[in-house]
Amino acid sequence: MTSTSDAKDGDRDDKAEARTEWAEDRTLMANERTFSSWTGTGLGAIGVALGMTAVFRAAEPKWLAKLVATIFVAGAIYLFWQAWRNACRTHARLQESDVEAVPQQGYTRVAGIMTLGAVGALILLLGAIGVANVVLMSVSARSFEFALRRALGFKRRWIFAQVFLEAALVCVASGGLGFALGVLGV
Repeated sequence: MTSTSDAKDGDRDDKAEARTEWAEDRTLMANERTFSSWTGTGLGAIGVALGMTAVFRAAEPKWLAKLVATIFVAGAIYLFWQAWRNACRTHARLQESDVEAVPQQGYTRVAGIMTLGAVGALILLLGAIGVANVVLMSVSARSFEFALRRALGFKRRWIFAQVFLEAALVCVASGGLGFALGVLGV
């Protein structure tokens, strides 16, 4: 009878070990889903920042739209690094068992890329607002010139193409200058 009870105990131990491994796998998958959710929430905050800036672009004072966008982007960056911290904590806890978790470098890489993307989006957003304001002032100051061109027979699309080309040239020139200064370390 001892051999049957030993076999039953061994079978129970195997089943308990299998259940433990399944629970660890579920915890690992939940950790990865949580990291993805936090990162997605951060991306949503960047989307809200872009939307708020687009909606309140004409609002006075101008700095208010920029401030709101900056707050949302800062919140997104906070969410990226909070997700990284929580994922690494859970990862460290799971290292004690036999599960094969995503290395911590993967979480760090994703959080870093998201942070760089958020900062880049904020810079592009604020730069686009500045360029739009410059173009608007340019067009407002040159309304007499455009009226004269229309009177001389220029089509609206030609005038639009001229303004668009001027804005594109200003963007490319200033971007190139900024890049060159950055490379030179000035």
